[in-house]
Amino acid sequence: MDGTSPGGGSPTASPRPECAARTSAGLSPFAPEHTLVVWNRTAGRGPRRRAGIELARGLARRGYTVRDAPADGDRPGAVIAIGGDGTLLRIVGAVPPEVPLALFPAGTVNLLARTLGLPRTPSEFLELLERPTLAPVRLGRADGRPFASVASVGFDAEVVAAVPERLKRALGPAAFVLQALREVARRGVPALEVRSDGELVEGAWCGLIAGRGPFFAGPFEALPGVHPSDGELTALLLGGRRRVDLLR
Repeated sequence: MDGTSPGGGSPTASPRPECAARTSAGLSPFAPEHTLVVWNRTAGRGPRRRAGIELARGLARRGYTVRDAPADGDRPGAVIAIGGDGTLLRIVGAVPPEVPLALFPAGTVNLLARTLGLPRTPSEFLELLERPTLAPVRLGRADGRPFASVASVGFDAEVVAAVPERLKRALGPAAFVLQALREVARRGVPALEVRSDGELVEGAWCGLIAGRGPFFAGPFEALPGVHPSDGELTALLLGGRRRVDLLR
């Protein structure tokens, strides 16, 4: 349950690296003069939120352009994202795949940052920006939209779409659990028909999770061994048609 769930469609893996390893003469690709900082000011809560504020202000003092979102006509040479998985989802859909991207985890769940082991303090993140090496990451696609961590269909997608921002700010990851209970009580369990390569997958399914990393809904390793550099997309089917199945 993360902010990157597009909802429906058939998730697929992108056949190409979506973050190319581009460097020049050993220099960092994130120089202030050609890098745009996208800061989600409402992302996260508590220490994560304060860390995001500290980093955004520090980057502004260093001469970086800091905005809430990419503007029409922006052609940055690199992008620094300050926010969570939802922020990342919006950026990878707006920025060309060859543009280097750095992510500072300031959101509620931060699935991709957890997978990649990205720095969680502003000082460590600034040190990372000085390094010239980039790692290629492959994105998945669902309904034509790229995603970097998790896409889901069915029950999980309904929960992610319904959870209020104020609840996430108040409770953090626990907000998704509370919203899941609300959805079960209010609407019951959805029934999905799942097909793979045109063939019906037999079973009682209520959801599907497609991941570019192992983590789901925070620290839970639902897809062990999956890494964003993989060329394949891994999916997990959620079984059950009764309310009690989802509460186990």
